[in-house]
Formats: sequence, structure tokens, C-alpha cells
Amino acid sequence: MRYSLLNDPSKQTTTQLLRLCEVQQTNKQMLRAALLYGELRYIYKAPNDQAQERLDAWLAWAQRSRLKPFVKLALTIRKHKPGVLAAVRLGISNGRLESLSSKVRLLSHRAYGFHPADALIAILYLCCAGIQIALPHRGFTPKRRGEPINLGAREDVPTMARSSRAPKASLSH
Repeated sequence: MRYSLLNDPSKQTTTQLLRLCEVQQTNKQMLRAALLYGELRYIYKAPNDQAQERLDAWLAWAQRSRLKPFVKLALTIRKHKPGVLAAVRLGISNGRLESLSSKVRLLSHRAYGFHPADALIAILYLCCAGIQIALPHRGFTPKRRGEPINLGAREDVPTMARSSRAPKASLSH
């Protein structure tokens, strides 16, 4: 159900579209919220000459919707309207920043127990900067991105036998 509401209707299957029709009949507020959300997404994809009029129409629709979160959002967007229109015109997104923020949060959980901040900073540099360290006992050289890494057996390290069981002795009389 949630996927049907949040996904672009042009990319949905017929069963997902039928679920949207079901929502239309049972929960009008949820459908209105989904339509407002979808229209706001389309404003960022609209041509620059249409963005301002579409944003104005969306702001008016959100104000009339009587959905408190969207009314509050419309007031916030109206307050920052020049910046929003500049972001639409320039195609600016905060997706990379959000990605980096979630990676930092994940790494800070991994660094739990390391008390100095230098340890967290070192882990951030190691994981986010693309640094590859060749460990002496591994015996491989770092490759460029996109190249396969050979994890095969090394010649100077003896390989183990395939089976740990000894062969059965045959009894011949």
C-alpha cells in the first residue's frame, strides 16, 4: 500500500494502481496527501519557465487541503520561496549530503567504544576517502575502481588438501 502511494504512478503495475483506486474510495485524506506529495515532486522536474506557476498552484492547493502537515509545509516553502525556486532552476539536491550524513552516523556506531574523536575521524577518512591499504600478509595490490580484485591463492602459501579425510584403505586378500 505504501509503495503505491509513494511511487510514481507512471511506473506502477495494474495491481498497484487498483490499490490507489481503493484508497481513493476509502481514505480521501490519504489520497489527497499522496497527490500533494507527487505534485511537489513534479515541480522539481518541471521546466524552469513553469516552475514558479506550478509552485504557486501547489502552495494554494496545500493551504486549502486542511491537512495540517501540508499547511505547515506550504507556509515554510512560502517563506523560503526564492531559495526553493533557485534550487529548482539550478537542479540542486541535498541527496549527496544526506548519503554522507547516514554514512557518518553508521560509522559513529561502528566506532562506539573508541573514546577520542580522532578514532572516529580516522575511520571516516578510511571509509569515505576511497583509501585502500595493502596489508602485508594479504599479498594483493590495490586496484583502481572497477577493476576486479584477484583473491586467488598465492604461490608462496601452501594450499590445504581438498578433503580432510584420509583415503579409505582397501582390503585385498
